[in-house]
Amino acid sequence: MKKSFSFLVAIIVILIFVTPLLGCSNKSDPNSSKIELDTNVVDLNGATVSIVADWKWDDMKKPGVNEGWDRWQARIVEAEKRNNCKIELKTISYANKAQSLTAKMLAGDAPGDIMWVSSTYFYTWILGNLLEDLRQYKAIDFNNTDVWLNNSIAGSSIGDKTYAIWSSEPTFTSMIAFNKKTFKDKGLENPYYYVEKNEWTIDKLKELADKTTEDMDKNGKPEKWGFAGYNEANLVADMVNLYGGKIFDIVDGKYKFVLDSEKAMQGLNAFADLGKSSSIYKSPEGAAYDTSLKDFEAGNIAMFEVSYWMLSLLAKVDNFDYGITYFPKKDPKDEYISTTAFWNGWGIPKSSKLDKKGVAQILNQVWGDHDLTKEKREEAMIATLESQTKDKESINYILDVFKNNRVKYILDGEPLGCHWNIKEPTCLFPDAYMAIAGGVSTPAQVVSAKKDAIQAYLDETYNTKPELQSTN
Repeated sequence: MKKSFSFLVAIIVILIFVTPLLGCSNKSDPNSSKIELDTNVVDLNGATVSIVADWKWDDMKKPGVNEGWDRWQARIVEAEKRNNCKIELKTISYANKAQSLTAKMLAGDAPGDIMWVSSTYFYTWILGNLLEDLRQYKAIDFNNTDVWLNNSIAGSSIGDKTYAIWSSEPTFTSMIAFNKKTFKDKGLENPYYYVEKNEWTIDKLKELADKTTEDMDKNGKPEKWGFAGYNEANLVADMVNLYGGKIFDIVDGKYKFVLDSEKAMQGLNAFADLGKSSSIYKSPEGAAYDTSLKDFEAGNIAMFEVSYWMLSLLAKVDNFDYGITYFPKKDPKDEYISTTAFWNGWGIPKSSKLDKKGVAQILNQVWGDHDLTKEKREEAMIATLESQTKDKESINYILDVFKNNRVKYILDGEPLGCHWNIKEPTCLFPDAYMAIAGGVSTPAQVVSAKKDAIQAYLDETYNTKPELQSTN
């Protein structure tokens, strides 16, 4: 399955300007002490400050596209005057180049002075000692929660160090969208009913998937499916998380592959069990990244695991009535949790040749929307959700996830740089996960075959670096 990361990140970056300040992290608060800012402006003597990301900047640079981008454009001009510099916006392709890009970073050859740090690279670049701790420059007021979100700061921090920052909530990758018409036509209660009764579990999802699957010509190959994951990687992360496991962790300061732990294997086996059912949609080999999404939009899938960034796409589909709710629990006594691998933000690579304090001031000025209040952020998010959802229940669900911190941050395997059809010994997706989903390999076989190569790669590339605290 091939995925356009430029497209995905371009959608995510729009959220920078519309997502409010909501919720607080369940991790230790890195903002527990007062921050003494150094307000002396650094003169960069006409230097060019390169801001690098994986998308084209064309629309963002156009005046009048939206209010948030207009404020951003004005902040760039102000920063250039204030620090006596020229800001250059660059685009490079991150997609399918994770390991080669990381190798350049390790060699001290970063392509920019301020870089977009996606979930694909966050822990990888920290483990490689490639990013600066932003707090040391005293240029950013991390306690200003009208500008910087606590959740985002906590997710981008390890201990008392913060390596990336942005002014938006991280997206999350596990929610269930469902076709209301399908449930109505079959005389079934939809997932909202089971959420209300506290019966929305993975077993209930499987039961409803069986009831909404259609094999009209009775050949054993459904034309309509009850449930689909957006892709196997997302669904594996959801199931492993459901059972309290992890795919990767930082243990005693070392990057470890822990998919063979008891809880993680329980989740992986549950994923395999889902794959055995004919009511679960399987991604066609070589399919485009949005094939399953289009099948859901066409009414061929009753329930679909979607990510936050997909909301704007679903909203554009004509005459399509859908609801959005939690990814189900394992047990009614559990809490609803949404997983995400996304810790997106802006960081400063250690290999930047410019005065890092000045660069930090630029980062603060350009990416901190200091003119937008908390109240206006909240209004903007609700307005955005109203344009991207079909009912009040969907909005209430998303607000609940943010306000009550129902997002669990995971290391999902992308730090290996294995994206969408790259075939390397360290890659889990797509081939390994698809082999499990298709019943070609068992979870134990896949983990056993991959474990040594993955751990060897982690040891060779990262585990000689300074120790980090555990992510637990």
